[in-house]
Amino acid sequence: MKRLYTIVNSGVFFIALGLGLSCNPPKENTAQRKFSIAVRDSINIENLDPLHLKGYDPLSDHYLLSNAGIGIRQIFQVNGKGAITSHFTIPEEGPNALSNPGSVGFLNGAIIIYDMEKGFVKLNPDSSIIPEAKIPYPHNYLFFPPHLPLIKQSGEEMYYIKPLIDEDFIDGMGEQFYKNYYSKSLLEKHNSKTGETKPYLKIPEQSVFKDGMNHGIYVPVIKNKGNDWLVSTWFDPFVYLYKENDDGITFEKAIDLQITGMNKYQSVEMKNSDQFFDINTGKRPGNINDILFMDDYTVIVYRKGLTDQEQKDIKANFPNQTKMEMEKKDTFYAVILDKDYNVLDSKVNFPNGVYYPNIVNKSNEIIALKNPDLFDVEENYVTLYRMELGFE
Repeated sequence: MKRLYTIVNSGVFFIALGLGLSCNPPKENTAQRKFSIAVRDSINIENLDPLHLKGYDPLSDHYLLSNAGIGIRQIFQVNGKGAITSHFTIPEEGPNALSNPGSVGFLNGAIIIYDMEKGFVKLNPDSSIIPEAKIPYPHNYLFFPPHLPLIKQSGEEMYYIKPLIDEDFIDGMGEQFYKNYYSKSLLEKHNSKTGETKPYLKIPEQSVFKDGMNHGIYVPVIKNKGNDWLVSTWFDPFVYLYKENDDGITFEKAIDLQITGMNKYQSVEMKNSDQFFDINTGKRPGNINDILFMDDYTVIVYRKGLTDQEQKDIKANFPNQTKMEMEKKDTFYAVILDKDYNVLDSKVNFPNGVYYPNIVNKSNEIIALKNPDLFDVEENYVTLYRMELGFE
């Protein structure tokens, strides 16, 4: 099981700003107007090692960052001025040890870590770790989710991204695995008091993953606001809206993001599932990688990916800087949705140099890391961009 996890995690995904509304935010009358995103300010964090931005707590106005790379071992809390207010090291031995910590985030003001062995644990200010919640059966994720898989918790109820179990690997990762995988729900709700577990958020028929072909592994991005649940499968050019009601969480509609020129993996017939990864080695598909709720808008973050020819040209022209040049070429864009999830603008450029915009702070700014590899000047700090949404 761990071997399969390692193969998929290391071989398939590249998974691993700041927007904000200004003092004069865009009005709702947006007919024939183009949105823009600009850097308003930045936050510099004195740290020499690269970090990843993991979360934000509006109550304390603190940002959460971790070491870059696979596995969470260093965790930092940073205030709005860039000062590191706490630094935790997750040990591999001892009473607070975690053997395989993969995700971290804020939930209800607390720092929650997901560990493959111990489940969801709470990190206390004194660096001690206590159990917070546990998925009620042996399980595994094919990859470290880009966000904390525990999405919502209230009393005895918790909502989390539904993982896989050993029985899902009917034929390893062959035809039967994928047919089963594409039919599974993306979310589960578990009540620790009653022991009841309910699945929600099945992939809708509009998804490419329902056309009978093998499109690889989806990466669910699930965001909740009130009774609304928005879902991206990472590779669909849609986001899906579900509504929470007395009957649970039901599918409402597919939102066509109106994105042009998004590159895709090459699909294969289900019977040839074992060939998918070999056929798509080296491809760089586009992806819908985040969903950000602002005061008046929803921002969908995406990249278009690169064609085979674009990658070939970069490798030929920049043999010693291939990775950096691909990052420069494959820039981040945004789709802007109104409060009813209608598309207002589908191709808004993020400023050059941002890295996975993934936070909206209480000032209604979108926050993202600056990618230092894309700049010629070496810096001895990590930078967070604070960006605002406006009109051209």
